[in-house]
Amino acid sequence: MARRVPDSPSNAGDNDVFLPEGSAEPVSDLLHELPSYQSLLRRKVSYYGTIDRRRSTNQFRTSVSVDQSIFEPENDGATIPLREHPLCIQEKRKIREQQKLRTLYISGWSQWKESSQNSCRKLRDDITELFSHLILWRGNIRSIEDSECTQYSPGGYGLLYFYHNIIDLLSGTTDLAEERIRQRKQKRTRGETFRIYCLRLFLNMIVIAVLGGSFYAIYVATIYSLEYSNTASGSSADPINLLVEYLPSIVITIANFITPLIFETIVRYEDYSPAFEIRFTLIRCVFVRLASIAVLLISLWTRITSCQSQRCSLCGYNYKLYPCWESRVGQEMYKLMIFDFLIIVAVTLFIEFPRKLIVTFCSSKLVQWWGQQEFEIPQNVLEIVYGQTICWIGIFYSPLLPAIATVKYFIIFYIKKITLMENCRPATRPFRASSSNFFFQLILLIGLVLACIPVGFGIAYIPASKACGLFINFNTSWEIIPFTVNTFPSGLQKVIYIIASESFAVPFFLLTCLVMFYFIALAGAHKRVVEQLQEQLAMESRDKIFLIRRLTEVHHIKI
Repeated sequence: MARRVPDSPSNAGDNDVFLPEGSAEPVSDLLHELPSYQSLLRRKVSYYGTIDRRRSTNQFRTSVSVDQSIFEPENDGATIPLREHPLCIQEKRKIREQQKLRTLYISGWSQWKESSQNSCRKLRDDITELFSHLILWRGNIRSIEDSECTQYSPGGYGLLYFYHNIIDLLSGTTDLAEERIRQRKQKRTRGETFRIYCLRLFLNMIVIAVLGGSFYAIYVATIYSLEYSNTASGSSADPINLLVEYLPSIVITIANFITPLIFETIVRYEDYSPAFEIRFTLIRCVFVRLASIAVLLISLWTRITSCQSQRCSLCGYNYKLYPCWESRVGQEMYKLMIFDFLIIVAVTLFIEFPRKLIVTFCSSKLVQWWGQQEFEIPQNVLEIVYGQTICWIGIFYSPLLPAIATVKYFIIFYIKKITLMENCRPATRPFRASSSNFFFQLILLIGLVLACIPVGFGIAYIPASKACGLFINFNTSWEIIPFTVNTFPSGLQKVIYIIASESFAVPFFLLTCLVMFYFIALAGAHKRVVEQLQEQLAMESRDKIFLIRRLTEVHHIKI
């Protein structure tokens, strides 16, 4: 039995403390001194808050206690497998014996029904396991997680890994750097703040100049390549002609390789926190990669739609230089994808692998300071988004490009796996994939929008080629859609027209907004629950520190 320790009238109800019999009265005073209890007293207790706490307490007690009714068959016949319950093996055996005894007193129909449910459940689990083995790279990804996603590697590092983490912690280069920069930011004077903002403005002007130079180089390379290919009389197998044809892809790849290095150097002098430095550098790198594709497409559109004569303007595009302009756009996307694949393979074979050999077999201090490279997850994700954007743009103009992209990334996966397992070392600072998942999805969405804009513009506004292609009988590629719809039966035409009308689009848009608001509210509720749990963990740690301090004081008094 437990007795109830009376509390003050103002704190009666939810703030009662239960103690075992025989406990002294000062123990309750000690519990009342806990930081968590004092924090609870400072909160404003409301009626609804009390109801919620009681409900949550009852749910917690119900979830902790083992109710035998959960193992009884429900009305719809669905039962929870025994192995999924958080019970020890002895309790599961007792429940299994009770289930066997219960089957002796039920009818044959109920026995057949329960056995059929168990057989269907087992069949469903077997089918799920069978399909899980068909998932591509499932075993490879698990092997990568086992070897790279651990915090301790006794075979490769041992105490040396612990030593590096201690040095990293004491030097303030981990999460302590965030707190150190935050405190330094609070102590800044107006003069220091003005100096930092002026420095950031100057460095951002340098970044804009680098971006402008990169985009101008891409534009000049694209125009020169187009003009040279139109006036060249040699064979396409000639090395010079081949180099000029791939010149835009080469310039874009060089810009994507050099600009991140410049941005990483510049951001160190802007006095940002380490987490914001990573995000800001990624934003700049994303802008370079996606904007370079946009500059290439703009250069192509300006050359394709520019007309010198009146006869050319009637067609809507330069049919003399580009009789099949769709094929030209598809060729540029194909070149970008092929050259991107060649660069990834070349970097792995001629940079990363030799660096591994040099660091392994050379004992020079400079080489050891250089060390093995780290596998940078953000940059590799950006490479995938970049290649996916190229595939989305070229899918309309080069239908075989998705198949080429599939083969490309199938090979790249194993190349990246080999370089990760053999050439790279574990990251000194773990990468928080959960916090960056939304950022990478947003980048992928931006790439999809960037791909849809030029493709939609080319389909709806630029006249179709008159010399080749599937749309030579139409002014634009879009005209084939209403032409095809008019060939459908009248009933199907009415359904399509209703779906395409405003009377359907407006309710669909409102429904989409409601669903979106629901998920936003759900995410906000989950965030509040996480904050409450974090606060609870912090309070528990404070309680432990308080109790340890009091225990130490009592121990010293007894001595």
